Amino acid sequence: MPSDDAAKKRLVSDINTLYNFVKHIQEVDVENVEPLRSIWPLNTSLMMRDDVEKEDVSGEELLKCAERTHGKFYVVDNPKETKASLEYQF
Repeated sequence: MPSDDAAKKRLVSDINTLYNFVKHIQEVDVENVEPLRSIWPLNTSLMMRDDVEKEDVSGEELLKCAERTHGKFYVVDNPKETKASLEYQF
């Protein structure tokens, strides 16, 4: 149980939200609805494939492919900012 009042209020609010969500679901009339057994047709199966080990690519190798980096991070443009403001940040 949360120790402070703010956390208790958040917990009560979350529980009330969940309760109202479940209450609405329980109110749905499902009298003429067949129970769902699966979301996939019964004749659908997963495709088998060989379990082949693939070579892992390190993060450092992936960084080498990036157009722009800063240390160990990728740098991407923010459409709301100009290129000049991006360069100023570094």
